[in-house]
Amino acid sequence: MLIGYTFKKMPRNTGLRVYVSGDNLLTFTKYSGMDPEVGGMGMDGGQFPISRVYSVGAKLNF
Repeated sequence: MLIGYTFKKMPRNTGLRVYVSGDNLLTFTKYSGMDPEVGGMGMDGGQFPISRVYSVGAKLNF
């Protein structure tokens, strides 16, 4: 998921864009293990779950 906003009213052809992004934020399942996407045949095998990733950034054009 990516959410961003571009500020258009900047002087001299400059621009600013800010954004927030996230991956693997929610998992909806009745699986009782750590992560249903890890491993095979319905078993996670004690492996670590897939990480959640949060990103925040800004892009400035001159």
